[in-house]
Amino acid sequence: MKAKVWIMALTGILFSLSAGAQQQPNGEQWRERFEKFKAERAEFITKAIGLTEAESPKFWKIDDEWQQAKFEANRPLREVSRKIWTAQRNKTVVSEADYKEYIELSAKIKIKEAELEQEYLAKMLKLVSAEKVYKYQQAERDFMEHALESRGGGNFGQGQGQGQPQRQQPPPPRQSRQ
Repeated sequence: MKAKVWIMALTGILFSLSAGAQQQPNGEQWRERFEKFKAERAEFITKAIGLTEAESPKFWKIDDEWQQAKFEANRPLREVSRKIWTAQRNKTVVSEADYKEYIELSAKIKIKEAELEQEYLAKMLKLVSAEKVYKYQQAERDFMEHALESRGGGNFGQGQGQGQPQRQQPPPPRQSRQ
């Protein structure tokens, strides 16, 4: 259940960021926001799990590959979702087949994401300790919670100064119990 919430949150972030790009013809502002988000995430997680300078580039290469794989795995679902959303916005009929396609794709993608998680966590475990991988999972959740809260509950297409509260620093990562 928690994984579903985080997948939906990350998908919401990506959709919202892409909505911001639609307002900019060249998408420059979207790219800047996305790169800033990635940098904040990396900084927060790096500190939370205590990556060394030697571990960090290798670790983030694995994470970047994993994020890209999840993004690609979700592409068909985003396309069907966009089709349904467009039809609803235009007040046209959405077919039962479209809804069914979305539901079936959603289930298949959850399985694919679970397979990707196993694959990439195994890669991380070859590089860093299990404790650091555990802390990574906790820090990822903490950072996403903060990202949702600091952006007004998920309205990511809006930047600061456009009705959004000032962004605060993420909370310190949770300490694992020893």
